[in-house]
Formats: sequence, C-alpha cells, structure tokens
Amino acid sequence: MRQFLSLIFLFSILLFSCKEDENPDGRIPVSIEGFTLSSSYDPAGRLAADSEWQHTFGDTARVVFYSQTTGGGIALNFKPDFSGELPQVLLAPDTYHYQGHNGYLHVSPFLPVNIEGYLEVSAAGSVRLQAKTSHQLLSFHKDNLSDESSIIQPEKTAFFTQGDYYYAYVSPDRLFKAELKLKNGKTLNWGLDTRDFRHSSYYFKAAGSGAQVPPLFDPKLDLQRTTVNLDAESIPDQLPLYAQTNLDILLPEASGLQYVGQNLYAINDGENTAQIFGVSTGHGGMIRRITVSNAQNTEWEDLASDGQYLYIGDFGNNRGTRTDLRILRIPLLELETKNTLEAEVIHFSYDRQTGPSGADHRFDCEAMVARNGQLILFTKPTNAQGSDIYTLSATPGTQVARYAGSIETKGWITGADITQDGKHLLLLGYENKGVTSQAFVGLVKNAQLPTLAGSPVKTIYLGSLATTSQAEGISIDRNGIVKIAGEQINQSGLTIPQRMSELDLTGLLQD
Repeated sequence: MRQFLSLIFLFSILLFSCKEDENPDGRIPVSIEGFTLSSSYDPAGRLAADSEWQHTFGDTARVVFYSQTTGGGIALNFKPDFSGELPQVLLAPDTYHYQGHNGYLHVSPFLPVNIEGYLEVSAAGSVRLQAKTSHQLLSFHKDNLSDESSIIQPEKTAFFTQGDYYYAYVSPDRLFKAELKLKNGKTLNWGLDTRDFRHSSYYFKAAGSGAQVPPLFDPKLDLQRTTVNLDAESIPDQLPLYAQTNLDILLPEASGLQYVGQNLYAINDGENTAQIFGVSTGHGGMIRRITVSNAQNTEWEDLASDGQYLYIGDFGNNRGTRTDLRILRIPLLELETKNTLEAEVIHFSYDRQTGPSGADHRFDCEAMVARNGQLILFTKPTNAQGSDIYTLSATPGTQVARYAGSIETKGWITGADITQDGKHLLLLGYENKGVTSQAFVGLVKNAQLPTLAGSPVKTIYLGSLATTSQAEGISIDRNGIVKIAGEQINQSGLTIPQRMSELDLTGLLQD
C-alpha cells in the first residue's frame, strides 16, 4: 500500500512538472476593454462613455503592437463590440506603439476609427486603447419622415436605422446630401458640409403638432440638436447651407450673382472696378473678367437676366440722395464672347420720391429680377421694414419706376432671382439684429408678379452671418440649385471672408 501511494505521488509530481507553461517566453495577457475616443483634429476630444445613442464599431478591428525594443509587431484581430469575453493579446514586458483601424467607409453604419497610441506593459490587466475619428454622425428622427428617405451624396444608398432614427456616419471630406421624404409626400433636399467629431441630429415638427421633441444624449460626439418647424405647406423654417467656399480674392464685396445658362457671374459693390466676373460654381475662383468700358461702378448691387440680356443694377442709394440711378443692359452674346464691352443704359427715378430723402427712407435698392420685358425692383428701406416693389421697362432710355406694392419681410432684401419657368421668386436678405442677425431666403411659390398680391413670402433661415458672410447675391440654376454670395465682413477686428454657398430647393419647388 505504501508503495502504491508513493507511485501516485511520483506520478503527480511528474504530471505537474510536464504541464505546459502558459507563457513560456514571459508574455503577459492584456485585455482590450474599449476605446478612448477623440477627434482627429482635437486630441483632447471626449472620453468614451455610456450614452443613449449606441455607437457601434463594426464587425472587425485590427491592431498591430510594435515593440519599441525589437521593432517586431504582434497583430490582434477582434470584434470591437467589447461584449462578453474581452479580446486579449499576449505581450512581453515592453513599451509598444500600436496602430490599427476598424475599416473606412465614406458612408458607414458604424463609427470608423483610427486606433493609435503607446502602451507600457509590465503586468497583466485591462487597457482602453486610444482611438480617433474624423467622421460625423447624421441622424434624423423618423417622426414625419417616410422610409423612402435616402442618401444622395457622397453615394446613393439607403439610410441605416437605429431605434426611432435614420442615420449614417459620413466622412468629412465628402458633401452629404439626402432626399428626405415627408409622410405627406413632400420632399426636402437636405445638404450639409460634414464636420469631424460631430453628431448633427434633426427633428422635423409638423405644423400644429403638439409633439415634444424626444431627448437625445451623446457623450461620445459633440451633439448638435436641431428642431426644424414645418408650416402647413411643409416649408421648413430653416435649411443648412452647404458646399461653402471662399470667393475669389477679387470679389471682397460680392453684391450680385447670376446664372447665365450654366455659367455663373458676379459683381462687386460700389467704388470697385466696373467689371463682371465669371466664377467657378465649384470653388468660387475667377474664370473670366469682363470690363464694362462705358460705365462706372457707383453702387452696383444686383444682376438679373431674361435670356437675352444681363442687367446690372447700379441703384444702391443708402442716403436716398442719388439722382443718377441706372441699370446697365448687356447682350448675352457679347457677355459670353468679349472681355471688354459697352452697356446700354436705363436711367430711372422712383415715382414716389419727389426729392432728396432723409436718413430714414425707402429708396435704396439691392435686388431685381427680369420678367416679360419688365425689370422688377425690390427696395431696401433703411429701417428694414418690408420692401417696396417697383417696375420698369427693360428698354434703354429714361424712365420712371412705378410703385407696384409692398411686402413684409424679416429684414433687408439684398438680392433676388426667379426660376427659369418664371413661377417662383427667391428673395435673399438678412435681419437687422446686429451680431445675432441671420441670413434668410424668402420663397414665393407661384409668384403673382409684379405685385405679389396673394403671394405669401415664406421665410427660410440660413444661419448667422458669421456662417454665410453678409448675404448679398442669389441665383438659381435650371435644376433648382441655388448659389448664394456673401460680402466680406470686417468688424471689431474680426474678418469673415467673402463666401459662396449652396442650397437645394428642388423638393420645395415641386407643386
């Protein structure tokens, strides 16, 4: 018996001594419990934390740990949901520089991240890896939106869904545009210049709805929550501008903008050269420069076209004392083929102005459209209360502009254009509220020109002037894409450069 027990004891010692060493080279198990997330452009960022919005990181992530001693790398592929058993890597005591990612898509159902940092390994434990993202999350609450809503750019695809939201993560180097289908059949075309590390979330509230905007929290990304109010005709009270770019350095006071076919032309405000600039619709740079040899730029304020001529409104009149108001007329054939040309002139005065006006007057003008042989002028009263409408013949000579009526506006009207079918009018302007002023577009559908009797002006806000610059010029192309030009702002040592922005009104202009 004693001999038998001795054999068992010796066998146990032998079995134990032959058991495989789990870490024969001294490597240490390190568990990955998550990411510490920050912006690619702001290393401080925010720490990962639980949130109501559940960010996901895809099906697979790959990280390579490079030894600072040997330079060798150890790769780890893992599922980055960090649920259940945590992913683990065996690393020898050392300092490691790690790099990796979880995939990159321009439009993604998960948050793409680049994983990079340094890790000192001296004992077993759990770590949170450093990760950065340059993507933006766009989310749209499903209330009042149908499942036919889809993404147009940077690629045509359906939205992803999470709970009560349609969403997508979008790379910041791509323009985002979506076709949002309302449940009543109307369409909103929503564009946005994406920004890294931001979550832009939208809730569309129908007219008369008493619904409360549901709460939303996102400690991972910088959340910007916006409620968009829709009126009875599903016109939104705001639209974001997109495709923003700085205009050419030669257009610091861009005051007028006009499409001629698919070519875009701009002018500067008064006391600049008497020149028309052809500008790129993409980057805002100058393509052509056309000199008007027989005119001065006293107060050039707007451009208009009727398909035969380009009209330049030299009718800026801040003090109300000008006696040389005029509109220059240029044949489009000459505009498109010559770099120096002469203009025909329409001299005019207002039938309601009998003499020089005081400091508070209604005879400044910065906006006009051309329609059916007429030029229709929209004035810019000093106190920003509404706008008066005047009409002129488009024929050169000396004329009197006839008063046709007045409209209510949310501020100064600084530009105007009309759709090529002549049905819809766009008025551009900005509020008279100092530093808090917002730019806006006044949309008049099925406009009854020239009086606009029975044609309400629907105001759509575009954001602060710090975003748009001083909104002065507007034009719409044949496809319903609107370009807006803003004049440079210099105030209290702050300079906001001259900018060009875009707006897609195709959905809103459908009957």
